[in-house]
Amino acid sequence: MGPDATVPPRAQLSGPFASAESHGMVFVAPEEPLTPLPSVDVDADPSFARGDLEPIVTRANAGLLADNFLDMAHFAFVHTGTFGAGEATAVGDYSVERDGFTFSAVYEHDFANREDPGVLEGVRPLIQRRRLTYRYVAPYHLELALDFIDVGGTNVIGFFLVPMDDETVTIYSSIWRNDLGDSVERLADAVAFEVAVVNEDLALQSRYHDLALPLDLRSEVHVKADKTTVELRRILRDLIDAADPQS
Repeated sequence: MGPDATVPPRAQLSGPFASAESHGMVFVAPEEPLTPLPSVDVDADPSFARGDLEPIVTRANAGLLADNFLDMAHFAFVHTGTFGAGEATAVGDYSVERDGFTFSAVYEHDFANREDPGVLEGVRPLIQRRRLTYRYVAPYHLELALDFIDVGGTNVIGFFLVPMDDETVTIYSSIWRNDLGDSVERLADAVAFEVAVVNEDLALQSRYHDLALPLDLRSEVHVKADKTTVELRRILRDLIDAADPQS
């Protein structure tokens, strides 16, 4: 559900279930939950301002969208109109720390900081350094914290994917920024920038004919840069096995 959605008063849910609210969304587990409730820690931090993107309904596969969100190698090629930097075409080594049906990963890279006013003023270069901290909670909650090393500040992106059917996904996304002061205009610009980033990703996703994410690692060729997306496949496979041991 979207940030402003509520459960209709006449809604009927039969059988045992658990429900909880997080960041304005209602999560329902028809059976005992296997994964933790998705949450973004900085949402409770008053130093961060929150901006919500309008929900996006798109032809896509939730697994492929999660794969794209976690892929570090596509920045310089897919996001050339936003933050992609041709200088950062290689992905260095990094580690993935798994905890049950969640994992985290940290990586630093060069990027084009087109949001930095200092670039227009000539006090900082366009190509800057930032730290990426990914957090994944199965099945389809993804969080990315972007720490801007050169200019300071943090941008946190929350991605909540809701499969509607085999070919349709609703994307709920929000950003949290602590580097915009109290400027409503800068927050609106930051949301618009994130929408542009998502649209670049969706333009790539629209090229898929087969909307399926293979979970058998033997069916694809993976490289070292794919550590996060490989772990995504492992966790989803383990989650399916845990939910239905006969699958």
